[in-house]
Amino acid sequence: MKESRVRTSEIPILEHEELAKGARPVVRSPWQNAFRHFFRHRLAVFGLVVLILIGLSVAIGPLLIRTDPNRIVFSQMNKPPSLQHPMGTDELGRDQLVRILYGGRTTLMVGLACIMVSVTLGVTLGSIAGYSGGMIDNGIMRLVDVFYSLPSLFVVIILMTLIGPGFWTIVISISILRWMTTSRLVRACFLSLKEREFVTASHALGMSNTGIVLRHLLPNSIGPVIVSATLNIAGAILTESTLSFLGLGFQPPQATWGRMLLEATKAVIQYGQWWRVFFPGLMLFLTILSINFIGDGLRDALDPAGMTSHRN
Repeated sequence: MKESRVRTSEIPILEHEELAKGARPVVRSPWQNAFRHFFRHRLAVFGLVVLILIGLSVAIGPLLIRTDPNRIVFSQMNKPPSLQHPMGTDELGRDQLVRILYGGRTTLMVGLACIMVSVTLGVTLGSIAGYSGGMIDNGIMRLVDVFYSLPSLFVVIILMTLIGPGFWTIVISISILRWMTTSRLVRACFLSLKEREFVTASHALGMSNTGIVLRHLLPNSIGPVIVSATLNIAGAILTESTLSFLGLGFQPPQATWGRMLLEATKAVIQYGQWWRVFFPGLMLFLTILSINFIGDGLRDALDPAGMTSHRN
């Protein structure tokens, strides 16, 4: 009797069609259920496909098109899109397609590096605040409030002006203003989890605080962290593109999508060379839109309320 009985806590993740047919219910783990709901989210799947295609293009494209992105060909200056140059050329005869592929590498690497740094910082401080409580928690949360009050883009511009452009300078400048949301999410999860029975049992068995955090609390807090990190990637990429557009990011001749938009401003306004701004702007638009779609899908899939709405 006990083996054939389905616990009440398992009913939300059973397939209703199988129950209606009288078949033996299939119980899936929360992560399996989350994956199923994510792939039912059409916009999230669309965003994932587009992002994979963009990632493969910038990773493999330069290996297939063996052309120097900074190669100057004066005879090919300001050419519109053609079979020879599918995305046209710029004022120095450089191929736009090649520069977009190389620039995409830099732009996406900045976004991923920013998220790695900000998530590491946010998870660390959020874990300490949520698990320790008391004065330590209050101190870290006040630090979060201070960083939230800072005008992020203005602070990043000041740091870039004082320190100078460079890959890790850009990454650190953006990351130090993007860890606060992750920190608050982890803290909230820790506050709700550390009073649970399995944590009390771990204390009784003599497990260290570090072991409890790493083996029990962090794995159960990973869902909100994934959603926050995914949505922050788009913000980091947009910030880097803004800096490059303002001339404070990567410097020429290095190509990024934001830098290409800056270089195309005069050509579009004065000479109507629409391809100079259309293609890098399109890549930037599709990347940020895809990441936001993926973040929305992950939020719905990993949130219990969102999972319930999908079933209904």
